[in-house]
Amino acid sequence: MRERAQVQHSNRPALVISGLLFIGLQAAWASPPFQDEMSVLKSAITAFDESASFIEQAHTVLQMTTALRAAAMRLRAALPDMVALTRTHPDWGRNPPDALQQTMNLFHEASRRFLVDALRYAVEFTNRHPDAPDLRDAFAKVNQILYRL
Repeated sequence: MRERAQVQHSNRPALVISGLLFIGLQAAWASPPFQDEMSVLKSAITAFDESASFIEQAHTVLQMTTALRAAAMRLRAALPDMVALTRTHPDWGRNPPDALQQTMNLFHEASRRFLVDALRYAVEFTNRHPDAPDLRDAFAKVNQILYRL
């Protein structure tokens, strides 16, 4: 009996170490904080950045029409989740969690680039081409998506 007690006692450190390793592995495999929110933000950043790039590179009516149609598709896909995120966490626009600060900065820059710079260029371009109904329709689709927010 005494031998058995000594054997159980000598296994105790191994059991404790195994338990700690198991807990450590679970923590390592657990998803990082704000993973879903980070995914939503990155999707919106990509939509804004790609849309702005295509619009800024457009120099013909066909290029701008194509760029605006592509922007509408990207925005339609990315923005509903972004709107839901901002409604869930309205304070994050000015006071995001530390883990999201860098991503929020990228989001603010991408959204400014699209909503201010690229759309200003698109408005000016569209106004210079009043005889292009497809261009006007593409621009109207982008506006509809943005105003539904």
